[in-house]
Amino acid sequence: MRRPFQRPAHLPAASSGEAELVALEQAPGDPALVQQLGIALGMRAALDQEFAAELSAWGEEAKQVRDSGDVVINTISGSDFSRVTIQAGRVNNFQTPPGRQG
Repeated sequence: MRRPFQRPAHLPAASSGEAELVALEQAPGDPALVQQLGIALGMRAALDQEFAAELSAWGEEAKQVRDSGDVVINTISGSDFSRVTIQAGRVNNFQTPPGRQG
């Protein structure tokens, strides 16, 4: 999304999506900002075929990650924790560091 937005002069002006992305980074839980970014990216894709192809390819990659079936929910609550706490998803070939109990 950060590459320059090139459009023919005869096409209407459209947001690059950069301002919407910055706003969403500052308030990631705001559904209105999510919608604004989606609209900006959709308009940009409608006006720029190369961007549309790149956005589509990114969407397919993101879908593969989302649909991989790995769901991780890590929660710590209700107490003070003063020891090392590790939160993770799938861990393969885990080995306890020397001097520590597994």
